Amino acid sequence: MNLEVFDIIIFITGAALGLIVGLTVKKGQQSASNTPNQANLTTEAMKFEAERKQAELDDFFSQTNEKLLSTEKVISELKQQIATGASSLASIEIESKDTPIKEDNEESIATPAEPPKDYSSNTSGTLSEGFGFKAESTEQNPSK
Repeated sequence: MNLEVFDIIIFITGAALGLIVGLTVKKGQQSASNTPNQANLTTEAMKFEAERKQAELDDFFSQTNEKLLSTEKVISELKQQIATGASSLASIEIESKDTPIKEDNEESIATPAEPPKDYSSNTSGTLSEGFGFKAESTEQNPSK
C-alpha cells in the first residue's frame, strides 16, 4: 500500500473516533445538566404529595368530627327518649338529665381565667406585689 492511502485511512479512523468520543462526552454533559432539573422536579413532586396528603388528613378529620357531633346528637336524643319511655312505663320518677345539644354554629362560652391563688395566710386570694421578697436591711454587714 501506498503511504498516502495509509495516511488517509488513519485520518478517517481518527476523525470517526473523535466524533464518537465527542458525542459521548456531550451526552454525559446533557445528563449531568438534566440531574438538577430532575432533582427540582422530584422536590416539587414531593411538595405536591405532602400537600395532597395534608389535604386528605384535613378532610378525614373534619369528616370524623362531623360524624362524631352527629353521633353525640343521636345519643342525646336516645337518652331523652329512653328517659321519657321509662318514666311513662315505670312507677317511679326517673330524672332525665337534659344535656344541651350543641349546634355547629354555637360557640362555647369559656369561663374567664382566675388569677393565681396565694395559699398563704392572707385571705385575699391573689398574690401581692411584695410576696416572696425579703425586706432589705438598711445596714449592710460586710462579711469580708
